[in-house]
Amino acid sequence: MVCIITVDNGVTPVPTTGSESVGIDLGFKTYAVLSDGTQFKMPKFKKEKKNIKRQQKKLSRLHRLNKKNKIKSSKRYEKQRIKFQKANLDLKNKRSDFKHKWSCEITNRFDIITMEKLVIKSMTIKGSQTHGLYDFVNMIKYKSERKGKYFYQVDTYFPSSQLCHNCGNRQPMSLGQRVYKCQCCGNEIDRDLNAALVLNNYGVNHHNNTAGTAGIGPNGKNARGDIQGQSFDSLDETREIHTNGNRLVVSMNREKRSLITNETEAACSLDAR
Repeated sequence: MVCIITVDNGVTPVPTTGSESVGIDLGFKTYAVLSDGTQFKMPKFKKEKKNIKRQQKKLSRLHRLNKKNKIKSSKRYEKQRIKFQKANLDLKNKRSDFKHKWSCEITNRFDIITMEKLVIKSMTIKGSQTHGLYDFVNMIKYKSERKGKYFYQVDTYFPSSQLCHNCGNRQPMSLGQRVYKCQCCGNEIDRDLNAALVLNNYGVNHHNNTAGTAGIGPNGKNARGDIQGQSFDSLDETREIHTNGNRLVVSMNREKRSLITNETEAACSLDAR
């Protein structure tokens, strides 16, 4: 009798859903906004945080007591220290579970995923939904690779919040402005949703032009293209972005460090410097 054991270390790609694509804007008000209108927030986990605070107080009280009695440590202190560590681990695991579930949902539903690189330190303000964004992006990235999906990241300086997803108009936007009102076509839309739609348009156009040679594709390899891994000020070229039937020509000049847009089919033409 002969037994044959085979081990497959590869991951079977999830069947593609067709031509589904999504742009994802990460930010302050919500944890993430998808170009299809889906929004989700990181839960506050008030119960878990309250438990951590309670366990911390007990641990501090035992520490002061040991110090008063000139005891380096005690069994009660060690037991409480373990409880405190478990409370922190519980919160960490729940946050990780939230990110894993949503990253799985996104990579299962969509074939082309476009996000932007973020400078997390500049986004860390009180009340913002920025906890674990770097891990969340990495989860989507490696799960896209495993499932044979396409993942693209535009540069940090790509003005997704300033461009209109409908006509390609670019206008300055302060952080306090939460509604995008286009001065050209009159489009009025939520700021984060507009940014997600712009990212989606950019990713789809780039995918069609490169046929999946950049970013992470079904070959399971990270083939870095001109979207991922380079900044706008290091490029000197012209690209086209198609937005709802309009053609937007984007020119990146390394010397001027500016984004010059010229729309040929829409009603307005801009020269943003």
